[in-house]
Amino acid sequence: MSGTIVAIGDVLRQLISNRSQEGSYQRTLITDAAEATYGGAAWNVVWNLEQLGWTTRMLAHYGADAVGRLPQLPVSGRDALEPFCQKLAQTDQLLVFPKINMPAVYLRGRLSQDELHAMFASIGRCEAIVFAGSRHSELRRSILETQFVQSGRLRVFSPSYTIYEYGADELAAFLAHSDIAIVNRHEAAFLGGVLGEASVMARVLIAGIITRDEDGADVYPAGQPSFHLPSASQVPGDCIGAGDAFLSGFVDEYLRSRDVTAAARVAIEVSAQTARSGIVCASLDAMRARTAAKPPSKVSHR
Repeated sequence: MSGTIVAIGDVLRQLISNRSQEGSYQRTLITDAAEATYGGAAWNVVWNLEQLGWTTRMLAHYGADAVGRLPQLPVSGRDALEPFCQKLAQTDQLLVFPKINMPAVYLRGRLSQDELHAMFASIGRCEAIVFAGSRHSELRRSILETQFVQSGRLRVFSPSYTIYEYGADELAAFLAHSDIAIVNRHEAAFLGGVLGEASVMARVLIAGIITRDEDGADVYPAGQPSFHLPSASQVPGDCIGAGDAFLSGFVDEYLRSRDVTAAARVAIEVSAQTARSGIVCASLDAMRARTAAKPPSKVSHR
């Protein structure tokens, strides 16, 4: 396919560790910063869509502490962060320790209007814009006012865990201007609670989707009955990166076929590849995913 897909979000310097630590009282957790990598939801989406054959651009921001240390995308050899916005603050950082009962820790600065204007100045023509969430209210407001109000390109809203910092009016506005919205089961419950509406995903213009880990995904096409697709990974639990892979597979196939059901089937298969890999940015086999997503041929009995 020709065309460019733009992903917008926060770049994180992230340390995801499976270390366990015993003890129920005060603990000191020692980490090695050298083990951290750059990532974040928008970064993952760009990686996956490159794997699926798309030209991508990422609009993001990072601090002066990251200059010269951000890696390139190995597949394309291009700088994933062009154009970029550099803020005069420490790069957003995320620490995740699934086996330790502690919250994720984010350190972040603020974005100025000049930085936001610089970020969006050269966005150009694109097939789709994927907003992968941000903890910067200034960035969210700018996307709503300048990007999601424009029709003519696919607008995808998948705020990930940043959703818990959004207000009710902000969430309602994003849903009203989104063609596709993708959230996980916990985020969907939060959405429904904030907006007071159990069927909140039906507000989206083309399709709302709730991913449910090993239970697959629920799809709510606009004006049509919802349907469920089972998981294809056979991997239990919430696999980090699988949701971003699902989003990428859905966008890829929807732009090709404009068919919500076909897009959801491909998304399930792309997500399964990432879940089975055990890593966030996995090497994807696009042809295998599309082949596996095709419904079985009907056998004619005479």
